[in-house]
Amino acid sequence: MIKSKYKPLAGVEKIYSYVVLFFSALFSFILFGVFNRIHLHGWSNFRRKPGTLLLPNHRTMIDSFLVACFSCFPWALLKPSLAPYHPAAAENFFRGSLLAWFSRMWRCIPIKPGRIDPTALRVIEELLPQGIVMVFPEGTRSRSGKVGKGRIGVGRLILDTDPQVVPVYVVGMEKVLPIGAKFPRIFRRLDIYFGKPLDFSNLMSGPRDRKAAQQAVDTVMGELRIMEKIHAANSAMPWTQKLRGRFLGFWMLMLGVIKTAVAFPREIIRILSFGKL
Repeated sequence: MIKSKYKPLAGVEKIYSYVVLFFSALFSFILFGVFNRIHLHGWSNFRRKPGTLLLPNHRTMIDSFLVACFSCFPWALLKPSLAPYHPAAAENFFRGSLLAWFSRMWRCIPIKPGRIDPTALRVIEELLPQGIVMVFPEGTRSRSGKVGKGRIGVGRLILDTDPQVVPVYVVGMEKVLPIGAKFPRIFRRLDIYFGKPLDFSNLMSGPRDRKAAQQAVDTVMGELRIMEKIHAANSAMPWTQKLRGRFLGFWMLMLGVIKTAVAFPREIIRILSFGKL
């Protein structure tokens, strides 16, 4: 068994992480939800709980901020264990001590160049039962904009941990941060599709070999491609139906924000008293 050197957040680091995540979520909400047009689909399809594996497609370096903000907040402000951990390329997010510190506060798990990192996989397996983990099954950003091929390591992770697997399809981020751009753009449309949890009971009951792992990740990628087609169909929808869906999604999000604002002072007192996060 491979032993990981990753040390989970502990003590005062949890407080620092909570503060960084709070302001990062606020910034993400303003950037993606105010200065860009965000559309959420299937937002209530899954329950936010430990042991959840979010599997979004990958288009830009800041996809994780978008998915984390609109999938796990505001719940993560009330229960910080629901703030997702996620792998991040060490050469991009752990360059220099300051960026490395912020990446750790963002709950990033460093992955070595080459993306085949069994140590990082072991870390994810250790953290997943305790909270939510977000992994990009493609392993790298899609240059074509289409859903690519999934990595077999994600299939092994599913079989080894038996999590609640939620596919997430994101479209529009390639316009917010195109390849080569240094700063995000505004006034773009973003869509996030949250799928229903996938059932892998048929694979869990059989041999958990390489073939089963490949079948598991292929199931995930197949679901992402279905959502890709659904988005193409929604793009041709009459504007009245689009407006209705956006209105309902906005008010669902506002209800969550109001609930968080009411409970926020109590949560701050609990954190400052070093309560369990």
